[in-house]
Amino acid sequence: MNESSQHALDRIRRVFALTQMPANVRVSKWTDRMFLKRAALGLVRRLKFWSLGTNLISHHGRFIYRRGNDQRNITFNGRNLQFHALYDECYRHGYELETGLLLTRLCRGGGAFYDIGANWGYFSLLLAATEEFTGPIFAFEPNPRTFPDLAEVIRQAGVADRVKPCQFGLGRESCIMALAEADSFSTGFAKLVSTGAGGQITVKRLDELDFPAPQVIKIDAEGMEADILAGGSNILRAAKPFILFENFLDYDTPAKTFAALELLLAHDYQLFVPVLLFAVKGRTVMMTYGTDPAALIAADAEPKMGLFEVHPENRYLLGLQLNILAVPIAKIPELWNAGFVNLNESRH
Repeated sequence: MNESSQHALDRIRRVFALTQMPANVRVSKWTDRMFLKRAALGLVRRLKFWSLGTNLISHHGRFIYRRGNDQRNITFNGRNLQFHALYDECYRHGYELETGLLLTRLCRGGGAFYDIGANWGYFSLLLAATEEFTGPIFAFEPNPRTFPDLAEVIRQAGVADRVKPCQFGLGRESCIMALAEADSFSTGFAKLVSTGAGGQITVKRLDELDFPAPQVIKIDAEGMEADILAGGSNILRAAKPFILFENFLDYDTPAKTFAALELLLAHDYQLFVPVLLFAVKGRTVMMTYGTDPAALIAADAEPKMGLFEVHPENRYLLGLQLNILAVPIAKIPELWNAGFVNLNESRH
């Protein structure tokens, strides 16, 4: 897992390069800039959604995808706003940079990667372009509005031999659930619910899948992480994968926040917040989920990766939305030996 951070940053930046912003996104961004007063918010929303959805404005964008010496020009759907990973200024060094750096360090060799909540496949494609990782990738995306984007990007990228798109959800038990959407375009906020008027989605358990055991699992499932993990208890016991999962604070029902943490602790995992450590004017500045790293990278292009322990007692002191790394206790020494900084033992 040892690698220069600057080299890793350069590799992530190289994988994706936007070449054409979708016209509907350009109009939508112009609308946001032009109508900023609160009194105009209703108008902004109507204009924004009109520009995103109308057939009068092109919604086709393009980006370059590089994997080794192979370079592909890929057309994408600008009506899916999760493609903002390619064009929003705050992601010019990489989408959710600490997550990308962490996954490219954890995924090595031929073990499988499970991308649960893959959307259009950013992290699946990133890992397919990581030379040190040769294993199969399973990209799970149940949303029928989003899945065609995932399947089409995989096809155009020429990685169908590595990345398998899976159009079903994962949960505590095999069942049918409803899909709840914020709107037609913000696909990153769609989630599965037990009852509702949304589309009917097939849900399976991790333990029933006939796939190679995962080396690393990434979960971005809008609050369903505990159910997904409960449906994979056999995998947790037998394969002991690294697990990176999104976790939200719920002030009305704290048990929802604690559920995934407590389940993993019971399976002999230790939980950490991944943190990038930048040297800025003789001091160490820490960055985690949701921060634009541009100014920090300008000061220090070789940040270290640190891990800060999180547990139910301190979870509510941390961010509303957080990515948490679950590490099997037996594998923790691997991370320290690979140069990860233990922030619970060191001051920087």
